[in-house]
Amino acid sequence: MTKLLLNLLLSASVLVSTSLVASPLQDLEENCNNSGDTVLAFFNGVNNTVQDADINLWEINRHIGNTTQNGSNIQYEKLYNYTNGFEDFVETFEQRLKEQQALAGRYELFFPILTGQGTFLNRITSQVRELLGWANQFTQVLEAKAIRDLTTLLADPPTQENYQEHRNTIDGWIAKTQKILFVPHSQGNLFANNAYHYSLKSITADNIKIVHVAPASPIVNGPHILANQDLVINGLRLVGSVPANTHAISVYNIFGNNHGRDMLGHSFTETYLNPAFPMLETFKQQVNESLNTLVSPRVELVSKSIQLYDLNQNMVGKNTNSLFIKECVIN
Repeated sequence: MTKLLLNLLLSASVLVSTSLVASPLQDLEENCNNSGDTVLAFFNGVNNTVQDADINLWEINRHIGNTTQNGSNIQYEKLYNYTNGFEDFVETFEQRLKEQQALAGRYELFFPILTGQGTFLNRITSQVRELLGWANQFTQVLEAKAIRDLTTLLADPPTQENYQEHRNTIDGWIAKTQKILFVPHSQGNLFANNAYHYSLKSITADNIKIVHVAPASPIVNGPHILANQDLVINGLRLVGSVPANTHAISVYNIFGNNHGRDMLGHSFTETYLNPAFPMLETFKQQVNESLNTLVSPRVELVSKSIQLYDLNQNMVGKNTNSLFIKECVIN
């Protein structure tokens, strides 16, 4: 059972009268029965700034609204994973190694990316026709970015630090008995999977759900959306496994009307939440279904007595329950 420390109430019967304790105890009982609102948390993808993540979160809010169909208030939050150029790619594959054994020993795939050369980039460009026309320019961009960010790659990505930040935030939501929905995009799916399994140590799968968008992870823990022309995820598919495509969209036409989608077919707002494509309606349906089926963590008020000792380790109040604890717990 997880203790909700924020709702902890101590009352010493030998020091405090019953009338003084009654009001806070009543408040505590009401808090235990409080179902809590719903948190919708967005995990950003590769090369997203904090501002990008905020824009994506705002777009979700615009399409989903401020309350669920069941009348629960929705609190929109972001669980940001830090982005610093190619550090994202390193971080993504490091986490994929943990999820998919077949990728073990494939860390060398990063170094072709760093130089803009080698089989990894060549395989991506050879598999996707529309990339061929600007592969050289794309390579130059990769090379320039690699030079700028090379020193960052020498250090370990801040994965564990990020994980702990996310866990601290999630602990606060659980302590408030809030229902939780994760909406991760791209690399954010790897962080969301980690956060999901961490949360299940305290609550159940009825209290927390995930809707995956363009998952960069081989594992999903809920419904997902993935376009067949998402070149970033297609690149990951070349060196491992990713979830199946769910939607088909047209190949990017550099001289035609692409309805505002990005060239890589990977952008959260420009592609996946683009009303010109069917992914948006599927996304709204999956999010609303998840929100409506979430239930609050089961909480109850429990009592237990403890014994006090003075500074000399002498027992205080030997013949009475000198102190008792009332606390809300999730079970």
